[in-house]
Amino acid sequence: MACALICQPVAFNWDRTIPGGQCGDYHAFWLASSILGAIFDLILIVLPLPVFWKLQLSLRRKIALTVLFGLGFFILAITIVRVIYNEKVDFEDLTYTAPPLVVFTVLESTLGIVAGCIPIMSPSISRVTNVLKSTFISISRVSSTTKHS
Repeated sequence: MACALICQPVAFNWDRTIPGGQCGDYHAFWLASSILGAIFDLILIVLPLPVFWKLQLSLRRKIALTVLFGLGFFILAITIVRVIYNEKVDFEDLTYTAPPLVVFTVLESTLGIVAGCIPIMSPSISRVTNVLKSTFISISRVSSTTKHS
């Protein structure tokens, strides 16, 4: 919403020929929103970690949760890189300067969705890995018996 309302009148966002139109500071807006996002990400990553380690879970589960939150740290690093690229964007020539920013924005969102889905997908991933293991073991047994015959 704020992105659409940064220019007055709103149509000035896409039609810079409107007389009397003006826009706020795009860089300041995107910088502030990116920094706030990074701070919230950091809080959401760090806050639950001590709680997980105090729960009565197996060490394997605790490590798995920590690795999952490690993905959150990786996403936070991407957010920081996105903030750096934000400063390099020329809003008068977006087609030339925005692609790296867009790549990091999409990567950040995509990995956030993946991180959110991993706990729910865990049983399915376990089944697939078990099927793959049993298939690999069966294939290796068949190949070893045909070599000895």
